[in-house]
Amino acid sequence: MTQHSGFGRVRLVSAMVAACLPLCGLLSACTPSGAAVGDSRSAAAVDHDSIDRPDVRLGFIGSMDLQSDARLLKACSDAGLKTTYIAVTDVHDPFQAARRGLEDLAGQAVNGVVINRLQWQGTQTDAWNRALGKVRAAGIAVVLVDPIDQPKDERLFAARLTVDNHSGQAVPMDAALMSIVNANPHKRDLIVKTQ
Repeated sequence: MTQHSGFGRVRLVSAMVAACLPLCGLLSACTPSGAAVGDSRSAAAVDHDSIDRPDVRLGFIGSMDLQSDARLLKACSDAGLKTTYIAVTDVHDPFQAARRGLEDLAGQAVNGVVINRLQWQGTQTDAWNRALGKVRAAGIAVVLVDPIDQPKDERLFAARLTVDNHSGQAVPMDAALMSIVNANPHKRDLIVKTQ
């Protein structure tokens, strides 16, 4: 049996801390100061390596409108974007299910989270802000699609997308999502089309 001296343990712990400090710096670099993750509205944004389309994985928080969810998910699938869908229908508390899904996605390897028709019941604002804050702290961009409610703190989401397949100003939804997850310059409010 090997015995370790107190001094040896201190050296071991010191070495472990020294090895982890650079990683902490990298993780904190994923969350921009004073802005949402993925919110790059100017060409002066930080230079970075883009994520290739086949490598993009999006978390998708559904709404109570299954047809809307299906239309958005199909647009992502048709464009080659992988999604992890969290349905909120057929559950006791859809608002809680959506928040828990959002918190779960904060711990997963996703490049962005799409929330369709974000809605909360008046007193749940703080709970939503905490859940969105966890996603932001994880360095994941949040995109609101046709939101009913939205946080006052604009650092909690990168963009608002309004789906309008008949607008001449609409950009393909997948192009908007790729710009956002890659933190490329984009408008905060975008009109998108799914077809």
